This record gives sequence, structure tokens and C-alpha cells, in this order.
Amino acid sequence: MTYTIDRDYGSVTLYFEGGGSGNEWWILEESKKAPIFTDVKTGAYTAKSYEFVLVDLVTAGSDTTITLPSLSAVSDNALIGVKMTTHASGSQINVDAAGSDTIDGLASVALTTDHESVMIQAKSGTGWFRVG
Repeated sequence: MTYTIDRDYGSVTLYFEGGGSGNEWWILEESKKAPIFTDVKTGAYTAKSYEFVLVDLVTAGSDTTITLPSLSAVSDNALIGVKMTTHASGSQINVDAAGSDTIDGLASVALTTDHESVMIQAKSGTGWFRVG
């Protein structure tokens, strides 16, 4: 199924994939640079360009890792967001860069408090950078 959303900057065409708990919306026109929200994740997951990943640590029951795609696999200035929807005491979300890529010069960023989030932007040949 596809769905088109009209925005101030143009339209974005989305593609729906899944059935049951694996439902997800994907961008068909990445050039529009609109983030897509995934269904809530409860385990390790590899994010995609222009995706906003929601993570439920209570259901996960332990630390969860969200891995960024390789810089070579995304367009320059691609955005990825990660947000903790619920927090389990003592657990955290680890946002990991792929391979030798870095996030602000580090291999990973940890989200440790309830409803904490991070927005990360790609800079080709340089790394990922926190922008929010």
C-alpha cells in the first residue's frame, strides 16, 4: 500500500510494509527528507535513512542497541532519530555507529533517561553528528 502526504515543501510518498507487529512505513522518495516513524522496537535494530526509531525498554527488559547504517549507504545530511518511549531502571539504549564510523567522534551514544532522544545527521566522509 502507498500513501502520499502533501507538505509545505512538496509531497512524500510512503510505502506500507508488514502485517501484525512488524508494521512499518518506508519513504519511497528519500529526497523529500521527511522522517518516518517505525513501530516501537523492543530489541536490537538497524535504523534506515530518515527514520525515527521508538524504543520501549520496559518490554525489552534489558539494554537495546540501535545501529546506524554505514555512512557509505546513506545520502549526505541524512537524518536518523532515536527516542526512548519507556525506561526500565538500569537499562539504556545504545546508538552505535556502523563499522569504523563515529557519532561526534565516538563509537556510540547512550540514552539513559525516560523519554530521552537524539537526532543524528550524516556528513559523508566525516561521520554522524548529534543535531538534536
